[in-house]
Amino acid sequence: MEEDRSGWATSAQAWITRIDDFDFAREVLLDKPMLRMCGPLEGRSLLDVGCGEGRFCRMAGAHGAQTTGLDPTLPLLETARARHPEGSYLVDVGEDLPFENSSFDVVVFYLTLIDIPDFRKAISEGARVLRPGGRMVIGNLASHASTTPNGWTRDADGKALYYALNNYMDAFLSCGLILREYLEPIPTLEEVAVNPKWADDRKVPYVVAMLWEKALRG
Repeated sequence: MEEDRSGWATSAQAWITRIDDFDFAREVLLDKPMLRMCGPLEGRSLLDVGCGEGRFCRMAGAHGAQTTGLDPTLPLLETARARHPEGSYLVDVGEDLPFENSSFDVVVFYLTLIDIPDFRKAISEGARVLRPGGRMVIGNLASHASTTPNGWTRDADGKALYYALNNYMDAFLSCGLILREYLEPIPTLEEVAVNPKWADDRKVPYVVAMLWEKALRG
């Protein structure tokens, strides 16, 4: 297994500094719906695939979850372990999860599918280790946000005119899961009033949040 994917090991400290400072997609858009979609967490087992420095595991743990974080980048996991000794953190990859079938009540991919080379295999693995009736919670970039190199086209004054799309497609594979909820979170009007630069993010959603449920078997 490669520890360093696309330079994550060498950029780990820069990532930790950035995420500790402020992350718009997480703090403004995704944290609340992701936690809500996980459902009641007291006493539940939760796997965070691509947990990084353990931020979401700590949030879920604060709500009573028994958390397991998995990531291929050792420097990130060392920080996760130091900050959250109560959690379990393993070095491994999402495409080959080292767990038995039906091991977890909740499986989370929080802005990590975009960094997993074989994301279809990772989703399949997530479904495998999820218990029947369990929840898979996905936070991901909107498809256009990851497939469009230029983003907004603006006039001479910088006003957003339109968002150019190219190669727009949704390749998410359900793997027998049932889609229960799909959200495109945007900043509230109150948040935009305080931070006007976020106004464009009310026009074109930057991220999506999805709740998939593993079907019960007879």
